[in-house]
Amino acid sequence: MIQRILITMALFMLVWIPAAYGQQSPESPEKVQEKVSKSMGVEGNTQKKTDDWNWEKQGIIQDIRDLKYKTTWYRYREEKNRQYIANAKQNIEDLELQKEELNKLREQLEPYLEAIILRLEDFIAQDLPFLPTERERRITGLKNSMDNYDLALSEKLRRVFDEGLEIESEYGRNLQVTEDETLNINGADTQVSIFRLGRVGMYYMSLDEKQVGYYNMDQHEWLPVSDSLVRDISAALDMGERKKRAEIVKLPLGAVE
Repeated sequence: MIQRILITMALFMLVWIPAAYGQQSPESPEKVQEKVSKSMGVEGNTQKKTDDWNWEKQGIIQDIRDLKYKTTWYRYREEKNRQYIANAKQNIEDLELQKEELNKLREQLEPYLEAIILRLEDFIAQDLPFLPTERERRITGLKNSMDNYDLALSEKLRRVFDEGLEIESEYGRNLQVTEDETLNINGADTQVSIFRLGRVGMYYMSLDEKQVGYYNMDQHEWLPVSDSLVRDISAALDMGERKKRAEIVKLPLGAVE
């Protein structure tokens, strides 16, 4: 607006000052109007260019802001990616170390597990003679697991402890009564009921209740008991079958060291 006023004043000065000093005759109104129109046109073009430049300047300023924002963001992402790469490298190193430790553990653990199975097999052979087929099948399954290359070490460990040691340990804490078992007693096959008291002892009674005995761990054979223990073993069988309430009975234990 100020620029427009200055241009108008200048035009009037151009027209009237020469006339005042007598240098030339005043111009006609048409010529003055023409000059004013040209000046106004120049002013309009100048103003348009100024407005265009202002818009362009605002766009450039916004572009600069966007570039600054992007530059800050890219620097942030670059730093983050550098940290990610460093962490990934550290994780790879840790995994390599764990792999090496697992390989060492496998070298030590697999032979140890096989040794446990062999000791367990020997223990079963020396233990009370109960569930022979089931226990033998379990030992065979554990051996096959150790020979399975595709089976993970963790699964081998689980089977040895859960399906081997844990189950055998449970046998020492429970009672078992089996009927219609056949034992060779005095050279004759005899139908008996067998009562197992954990791993404390095993006792038998013939179906006619005339032959009663126990398994002697020292001699690894079934032996008869004296008549004084017949009632106690019979009572133990009834308690194992939950036919009577628990009570204190005298039972032979075989070899006790």
